[in-house]
Amino acid sequence: MDDNPLSREILINALAGLGLSATAVNSGEASLTAITERSNTGRSIDALILDWRMPGLDGIETARRVRGMSALPKQPAILLISAYSEDDPPAEQDLAGVIDVVLHKPVEQSTLYTTLVTLISGAPPVSASEQVEQTTATETSDFPSGTRILLAEDSFINQQMALEMLRNMGLEVIVAEDGVEVLHRLEENPVDGVLLDLEMPKMGGVEACQKLRADLRFQNLPVIAMTAHVHSDDEERCLKAGMNDFISKPIDAAVLAAVLRRWLVDDAPKEIDTAAASPHGASSHPGIDTKLALKHASGNRPLMETLLRNFMATNHNITARLGELLDEGRGAEAAAMAHTLKGEAGCIAATGVVDNSRKLERALKEEGDWRVPLATLDTALGEVLDRDHLKTL
Repeated sequence: MDDNPLSREILINALAGLGLSATAVNSGEASLTAITERSNTGRSIDALILDWRMPGLDGIETARRVRGMSALPKQPAILLISAYSEDDPPAEQDLAGVIDVVLHKPVEQSTLYTTLVTLISGAPPVSASEQVEQTTATETSDFPSGTRILLAEDSFINQQMALEMLRNMGLEVIVAEDGVEVLHRLEENPVDGVLLDLEMPKMGGVEACQKLRADLRFQNLPVIAMTAHVHSDDEERCLKAGMNDFISKPIDAAVLAAVLRRWLVDDAPKEIDTAAASPHGASSHPGIDTKLALKHASGNRPLMETLLRNFMATNHNITARLGELLDEGRGAEAAAMAHTLKGEAGCIAATGVVDNSRKLERALKEEGDWRVPLATLDTALGEVLDRDHLKTL
């Protein structure tokens, strides 16, 4: 259960990759309906995976109601997925007797598999918050065995994509969701490099880098910025904060590998390759760079097309919703919505939407005129939301 369609799609694919059959729903109410319908036919479910923060019934309240369904053939194992850092966990008293395990986004496929097998087999569960994200190489690695990366990214979708890329490079990964957690993770675990998102809650990437550089232990630690737009101002901020390099979002696997090799393996001069960090080439069809979108989907064309359809369904009226918020003076909510749209558009390589979402977000944060950016965003979205475009993919 997750209200974000892209997050549901990623989790469904992870479960399918484990050979498991799963049904996805978008709300707590829909979960209860699906469980009841299945129970009425004498069938049970083995596990229920619930997102914590949801509109309407949240994950914990949904779990409470499931635990109260005495007519079920058997009670399922219940996993709660939390997108929040360990500094803000669900309250223990809310979990007792209701939730079996709490997993933190992004959920690694191997962690998901181990947790499900443990719960369904009846063995004592192991808390996922105590596990270090460790990847398994799927091909010959260019990096020394045991090379460990700290990935700092607050977006669930971006985390999942980056983790998949790093897994394919044979790297171990520790995940942080904000700058404060980055500093905590560095105290707990030795790492060989840091991938640092610039814009995160609690503490952004620039401030986090400044603080870690102030510690003698981390003065030579390679730190690579991840940013949705590489401009001269961003370059200067990154370099002044002590970062070694930067890459552009959405991340290209080949670019990521090249940058990591430069700082972790190669003996070549450590110079920032601004050409490699720059946004990718022209779109092969209006509004979407389909070649790049396919890369983001790990070459899985059906998944790419599904993600595009989900994006269309989720955002078909988003500019109207933004306009309503702004007419009501709710600029902060509109800025947050534009930021989310920017990230989701990046995942499907809708470069025009990314650029115009960023411009609208910036205008709102600076309390400038939002009407022109909103109008240009609406035009860019119009190209992407044209369903006839799917026929050209």
